Amino acid sequence: MYLAQTYDKLFSLISTGKKNVDDDDLLFSMLQIHQLANSKDSCEDNNPNNLLCFNATSNSESAKCISNVLELLKCACQENKSISMPLSYMMDELVCNIQQHSLARLGILSVCIDNANKYMNICIADDGIGIFGSYVNHQKYLNLLDNGDADAICLAREGYSTKNLPETENRGYGISSNAKWIVKGMGGEFSIISGKALYIENQSSSRIFSLPENIEWSGTMISVRIPMNIPINFNIYDYIS
Repeated sequence: MYLAQTYDKLFSLISTGKKNVDDDDLLFSMLQIHQLANSKDSCEDNNPNNLLCFNATSNSESAKCISNVLELLKCACQENKSISMPLSYMMDELVCNIQQHSLARLGILSVCIDNANKYMNICIADDGIGIFGSYVNHQKYLNLLDNGDADAICLAREGYSTKNLPETENRGYGISSNAKWIVKGMGGEFSIISGKALYIENQSSSRIFSLPENIEWSGTMISVRIPMNIPINFNIYDYIS
C-alpha cells in the first residue's frame, strides 16, 4: 500500500498549478525505491515489496528480472492475457535503454498492483548518468539542452536518440513509443524523473516540474500506471510501427 500511495501522489501532481515540486513526502517515497533495491531482501526472488534489482551490465540478470516481473503481472491480469505482449515490449525496451545508455551499476524493477482500481503501477529505474548525462556523453543535441534535465527529458519523450544510426532507426523508441501506447492507447499515465526534473503525462496533458534543491535522482526513473482492462480496439502496433 505504501508504494500505491506514492504513485497516487506522483500522478496527481499533473492536475496542480505548480511549476516546482515541493512535496518532500512524495520525493522521499520515490527515493525509497532506490534504498529498498540496495537492501539484501529486495534482491531476493518473490520479495514482499515486489521490487527487484539487477546488475545493469549483466544480460542474464536483467532477463531473469524481466521474466519474474512479467510472471507477476501475468498472474495479476489473467482476465486480460493480451496485455502480456505490450508489457514485455515495454520491459525489454526500457531495460535495454538502461544497458545501452545509462552507464548504470544497478537496474531496478518495481511492481504495485492496485486491484481495487484495476491498475498496474510499474517502475523501471537505474542509478546511472541520467538522460541529460547520456546526451552529453554522446555529444548529441547539446544546443537544445539549455535547461538541462528538463530539456533532456522532453527530447527523449519526443524520440531524440543518442544512437548514430540511419534516420529510420534513430527515433529513440524506448521512451517515446512506450509513452504513446501507454497514454494514448491504454489511457494510462507516464512519468520520468531524471536529475533535477520530473515529467508527467496523461491523456489530457503533459507537464515538466523542477525538483527541490535538495532532491536529485542521479539516474533515470520511469513510472507508469496502466489500466488492467484493455480497450477493445487497442493494438500496440498502432503506436510502435
